[in-house]
Amino acid sequence: NTVYSVVLKKRISLLTYQAVFRRFRIPLNENFSKVQRALFPPLTPEEIILDEENRSVLYAALDQLPPIQARRVYAHYILGKKKSEIARAENVEGSAVCDSIRRGLKNLSELLKNFH
Repeated sequence: NTVYSVVLKKRISLLTYQAVFRRFRIPLNENFSKVQRALFPPLTPEEIILDEENRSVLYAALDQLPPIQARRVYAHYILGKKKSEIARAENVEGSAVCDSIRRGLKNLSELLKNFH
């Protein structure tokens, strides 16, 4: 596992918790901050430096994707937008966004293999 995949899994976990809290109408304020602290404990100085380096690598890899794939992967995984929201904003079919994101992740995976 690369650090990128761990960070991505944590980001997805955080978004999943947000969705569950919203679905069951659990107040996000203090409950969610407890979950967030459990998922993201304070980083050590070394982890902060590694995080910045990994973020730089990730953005460099995103810059190498075709623009549409990069935009959609960024919107979905970094900004947390739903695929349906992206499709609606771009006035395209949802399947086009899903396929584009899937291809973007595959390409990103290949690019990141070269970095590590």
